[in-house]
Amino acid sequence: MRCIPFFLGTTVLLALFACTGDSAQNRGHGKAILPWEENGQYWAWEGKEPVLLLGAGTDDNLFQSPTFIEELGVLKDAGGNYVRCALHSRGKRDRAPFAVDSLARRFVFDEPDSIYWARLADLLEVAAGYNHVVQLEGWRGELYQRDSLATDGFARAFAEQVAAIAAGYSNILYAPLDDISPEDTLFSSEDWADKRGPFFTDDSRDQYGLEGQAHWRWLLERHGQTDYPRNAAALTGHGANPAVVDGTAQFNRALLAGHAAVRHAREPIGSGLSGVALSSIRTIRSIERTFKLWNLTPAPEIIVGEPGVAYPAKDSLNNYLVYLAGPGSVTVQLDTEDQRPIRVSVVGYLGTRRSELLTPPYGSTFTISTEDDRGAWLLMKKED
Repeated sequence: MRCIPFFLGTTVLLALFACTGDSAQNRGHGKAILPWEENGQYWAWEGKEPVLLLGAGTDDNLFQSPTFIEELGVLKDAGGNYVRCALHSRGKRDRAPFAVDSLARRFVFDEPDSIYWARLADLLEVAAGYNHVVQLEGWRGELYQRDSLATDGFARAFAEQVAAIAAGYSNILYAPLDDISPEDTLFSSEDWADKRGPFFTDDSRDQYGLEGQAHWRWLLERHGQTDYPRNAAALTGHGANPAVVDGTAQFNRALLAGHAAVRHAREPIGSGLSGVALSSIRTIRSIERTFKLWNLTPAPEIIVGEPGVAYPAKDSLNNYLVYLAGPGSVTVQLDTEDQRPIRVSVVGYLGTRRSELLTPPYGSTFTISTEDDRGAWLLMKKED
């Protein structure tokens, strides 16, 4: 079988990422994305440097978009590092992976479509240069074209082509399941068994339609039940204005409940690459200056009364991070036995931060409220 060469026919990328004799084993970051050695529920470079994966995008099959290079740069500037790349060809503008014999009504596997595969190669190269992690999703043959074609042998031929293009990249995750149905996925097939890489799950589809405290309870029931990362590459939201409000709420709740990678789905079902989506990523990066989310666990017990729009977590030192998903107030129980000053900060949906110092002696509870429809974050960290 003939596999097209990597980087076929690309010129624009030469100006962006000049490759001066680099081998296939030294592309982009040069480090492998693996489960973290200290906590396998999170991702880490080489398994040693933990990293939270945050993403947003305008398309599921981003490599088929003519603006993907610009979009990857926008994501980078916002602090994002997680890209979903479904390899289908369902759109009218999309290229199919192979030529088609119109008489026999079959794919011609010895004639891979040069534009399709060059686009994928380009996306992987740009993403590696930006240190983005790319989650590839491959589906059955009939999902790669719009006419009824015979697809016998498609999975093996497609797997060989993907392997040739992706060789040497260490920033790729191969999704074992997709957002259509488990039986449709390519990377769970026997043709991909020796190329699959680190195991993880993507439960985006299971979260569809869940909102508010019902979504939070669903997440808590599954928290800590696996020893591998859980991703959600297509969080869609649900409700009156899902793209703006509840998509971001799903994104934030999933992070607080231990997801290793989250991404806003394309519009109109999600927030896409909108200002709201990018602001949510910037906000999480701002919070990471105070809290690393892999050091937190959900903590519903710190809430006094009804939780309402509040979703709490804490670390081993009883420092608190609470997400308020919309207008409302929350009262938290304080650790009065350890009367140290507490830095109280509020981070808004744009990543702006206001803070003050709560000094001893203080009471057993603390209340904060917000009137913003897009919510806010409460950070409470003890100081020496």
